[in-house]
Amino acid sequence: METRTLLRRLKDQKKNRKTVTVSVHKQLQQKLQVKNETIRSLENEILILKEENEEFHSKDNSVKIKNDNKTYSSMTRMMVFDHIVNQVPTANIPIARI
Repeated sequence: METRTLLRRLKDQKKNRKTVTVSVHKQLQQKLQVKNETIRSLENEILILKEENEEFHSKDNSVKIKNDNKTYSSMTRMMVFDHIVNQVPTANIPIARI
């Protein structure tokens, strides 16, 4: 008895579903894809702006270390560290004079 009512409910639900044509479905998929691409590009732009903002603020508050009468900012030290970690030969590491 329960299975019959369950089957009947499923059939009723299937009848009540709204359907669209294949062409409308494709159009909606294309619109969704365009919107997803827009969202991705905007999220990327947000990340870039956040990085620029952090870089801008870190320049103001950068800790400078003096070594042999030379001053290196935290950004320079981070860049050198990244190069060393990535096994770039130390002769190829550019040091910006600030």
